[in-house]
This record gives sequence, C-alpha cells and structure tokens, in this order.
Amino acid sequence: MDSLVPVCPLISTRSGVLELCLGEQCAWYVAPVRKCALYVMGHKGAVELQQLQKPQAGH
Repeated sequence: MDSLVPVCPLISTRSGVLELCLGEQCAWYVAPVRKCALYVMGHKGAVELQQLQKPQAGH
C-alpha cells in the first residue's frame, strides 16, 4: 500500500486495521527524522546488511 499518510506498525498489528501514526504523541516517534523508531531501526539494519554483502576490496 503506497500512502503519504504514515501508518503505525505497532498499533496496526494488533487490530488488523491500519491505524495512523500518532507522531510526536508516541514514545516510538523519532522527531528529528519524522519517522517511527521501528522504521528507523529497520532501515539502519537494511543498510548495514547491504554493507556486509558488498565484496571487500583486496579480497
């Protein structure tokens, strides 16, 4: 689902209904990047995994 409206990955899992992100009212919201901490952690993990999969120079 492509949407400009952010959906809460935590609340949405328990209800089966897509719930809107509460933004700064949520403890999981990272204000400087305007994203949920779960998305931030997932993105960071994906970037780190890509770095690990790149061939090392000189090997």
